[in-house]
Amino acid sequence: MELQSPPSQYRVEVSGWDIAESFFVEKATLELSQQGERIVHLCHPVREGLLVFLRLIDSRLSFPALPVAYRVVHVTSAPNETPRRVMLRKLPHRRPGEEEELPAADATTEPSDLL
Repeated sequence: MELQSPPSQYRVEVSGWDIAESFFVEKATLELSQQGERIVHLCHPVREGLLVFLRLIDSRLSFPALPVAYRVVHVTSAPNETPRRVMLRKLPHRRPGEEEELPAADATTEPSDLL
């Protein structure tokens, strides 16, 4: 039987607009699973399809990290349960005028590709 190592975890600041279209900023832990899933637990209610922005919180950085856009792809907690388990997918880089592509699940778990 093969043992799985625990997911990598990083402190992040999550911001965006919740389901009531109210802007929020919340500190959370980003979990990176071995399957490449990116998961955060949020107190603010979000739904699938919404955009959120993650900024890595790392006191060792000599400069502030820039926020990166993610799309909410799945919310697995009950509507009134908090915190909510939220699965995210990083938005691909695109040029002006290009349509957004929704790629298959990203299996990359390298910290350099975190945000």
